[in-house]
Amino acid sequence: MDYGFKPTTNGRELLAACAATGKGLDISRVAVGSGTVPEGVDLADVHALYQYVADGTVGQRTHEDDRLYLTVQYSNADPVEHRALPSFILAEFMVYAIHPETGEETDLIYGTLGSYLQPVPAYNAAFPASVFSFPMTIIVSDEIEVTVSATAGLITYDDLDEAVKDATKDTGGIVKTIEFSLEPTDWQDSGEGGSYPIIADIVHEDIAAKHVPDVVLDEESQDSAVTFGMCASARSYTGYVRLRAKQLPTVAISGVLYLIGKATGSGGGGGDYELPTATATRLGGVKIGSGLTYKTDGTTSVDGSAVAEDITDDVKDAILDEAVATDTETDEMIDDVFGDGASGE
Repeated sequence: MDYGFKPTTNGRELLAACAATGKGLDISRVAVGSGTVPEGVDLADVHALYQYVADGTVGQRTHEDDRLYLTVQYSNADPVEHRALPSFILAEFMVYAIHPETGEETDLIYGTLGSYLQPVPAYNAAFPASVFSFPMTIIVSDEIEVTVSATAGLITYDDLDEAVKDATKDTGGIVKTIEFSLEPTDWQDSGEGGSYPIIADIVHEDIAAKHVPDVVLDEESQDSAVTFGMCASARSYTGYVRLRAKQLPTVAISGVLYLIGKATGSGGGGGDYELPTATATRLGGVKIGSGLTYKTDGTTSVDGSAVAEDITDDVKDAILDEAVATDTETDEMIDDVFGDGASGE
């Protein structure tokens, strides 16, 4: 049997319900297994893995027009629980989603590797992680909004580039890039409990709560992030972006923070991003004050009459006394330059 996948009959009914109700498609989970499909079985009729092994993750996920591009992934190192699994043969996978009417999870897509079975080695810290990706393209109405609440997997540079372009095409793009390094002492227990009780903040004056944070870790920090259970998402606040983890990191975590938000002004097309105020050390916006006029092309000029209106008579007299030469001063200047008597006196 060849590699293949199909929306299941339950999945087709779920998609029809999304279209009928106007609710979005929420992909909730993926799983991988070692079972093989008997000959003659229609993949659309398979509603459970033949031999479940573990949950997987979702790598690339983009929805363009009527097509959903989705990548099912399995890594023997991420999440941490996978590191305890022995070697196995990866032969099948299943994608699950939340039914828009019942609110219950149901099967959406079943896939088989057919005769192309994939041996998955047990995790070994002495070797790089083994990651297996299975890309799919599914026809989904462009009127259905697609979200992925399943665990996020690894993403390639090309996938990341496309994802950033897709995420920023209506927002004005990346407005700030911040390199960061968080030492173990920068992390602390929030006291809030939950799945990710450990927190650390990336602090910067240009961070605003309205920004969408995109954190990309350096290569040497990615394994550490898995080890300490770093949360795949972050949140922006005024002046900082907060990261979360399951355990206190014992090594530095470094990377790049991209702040995504809408730009303002004639070139930005409107939005939420605010141009910072100009200072002696920072480029930014200034306002046109009294005594300056401007044209629509941005040209500014001094308006002498406007300046004069704001000046008192005493100040005007003082300026004239200092700035305008008297007749005597003018004669003395001419004699100094051209010789005595040149002024006619």
